[in-house]
Amino acid sequence: MFSSIPKADAVFLKWILHAWGDKESIKILRKCREAIPKENGRVIIVDAVIDEFGNNEDRFKDVKLMIDMVMMAQTTTGKERTLKEWDYVIKEAGFSRYTVKSIHAMQSVIMWILHAWGDKESIKILRKCREAIPKENGRVIIVDAVIDEFGNNEDRFKDVKLMIDMVMMAQTTTGKERTLKEWDYVIKEAGFSRYTVKSIHAMQSVIMVFP
Repeated sequence: MFSSIPKADAVFLKWILHAWGDKESIKILRKCREAIPKENGRVIIVDAVIDEFGNNEDRFKDVKLMIDMVMMAQTTTGKERTLKEWDYVIKEAGFSRYTVKSIHAMQSVIMWILHAWGDKESIKILRKCREAIPKENGRVIIVDAVIDEFGNNEDRFKDVKLMIDMVMMAQTTTGKERTLKEWDYVIKEAGFSRYTVKSIHAMQSVIMVFP
């Protein structure tokens, strides 16, 4: 990311920049800018936006602040950012404009859905997803944490995942992070025949589910 990014119409950064300080984030965004077409290219950032004015309508306010503390504890320069801080790194990277779309989630674009719900609700959501996709070649892509139930010391995000699990228990009624066994249960109860799990260099894994 710091040396080069392959050419593309769009670059998608999900929970990347909050692990880096402003200097590093600007470098990454500059490389993204070099990789996309000048006319219609875009960079899509999925990350939290901290409300600096203490808006009580933000139901994820406490979770965002908790993640901010986790970033300060687990990284050297990482942090969650306010809109003003995002404005700074985006413009310093050379971008002329940007838009922010808030969604009903902790980040500002849709990810991390099922960890906010218990098994019963997650199965309902996945069943609706299954109904919506083609039976032959459809797929559901889940980006969420997979807790290692065996205490694998090679998982550098282990402590963060457990912290998020506690946040989910505190901030939601039935939400939780799941082990692979728990993911297996909700996926199969939703009627899917198979799935793959791909660990990525992030706190979450990519779970691809097939009808």
